[in-house]
Amino acid sequence: MIYHISVYLKSYWSIFGTFGYVSVRSIVALLTTLGCSIWFGDKFIKVSKLFFRSKSREFTPANHRAKDDMPTMGGLFIIAVICLNTLLWCNLADIKVWLFLLLLLGFGAIGFWDDWYKIRYKKGISARLKFSLQCVVALIVVGALLATGADSSVCIPFFRHACFSLGAFYLLWGLVVIVGCSNAVNLTDGLDGLAI
Repeated sequence: MIYHISVYLKSYWSIFGTFGYVSVRSIVALLTTLGCSIWFGDKFIKVSKLFFRSKSREFTPANHRAKDDMPTMGGLFIIAVICLNTLLWCNLADIKVWLFLLLLLGFGAIGFWDDWYKIRYKKGISARLKFSLQCVVALIVVGALLATGADSSVCIPFFRHACFSLGAFYLLWGLVVIVGCSNAVNLTDGLDGLAI
């Protein structure tokens, strides 16, 4: 939104042209995230303590059981801040921005459902269902990306001309990267919030 306003205003005031640079928008988005965290983070934690408390699993070591009743669903706050930054500072005319938001909200909804089951029924959704839903969301987004005519080539870092087109295998590659990264973060986060 602000990106598009700045595109309009830069013909009147050249200073608004700086928002055309990704580096400037990245810095401002970082500052927006910092401001949101300072102003709203503690309020979200207070709400989480009231409504979103979870118990540790039965196979959790005894020294970690002290963390029972910790507030959960912090992903809601993180997703809200990411959506705010995306809508404020990104080029909303780019279809990849909307596909990113679709992917984020899709995986966020799966995580919300899993956490809600953990709070309510003391056990999350099954790993098979969670993995299947993640694959469906990832395939929809990667398929939509390919349908928009996105480049399906992959480049090897640090080698200038080491790029090759995956063609239809881009769908499988995108699926493995998206679902793999999501689960790697989920496993790293675990009980101690290591991912954050």
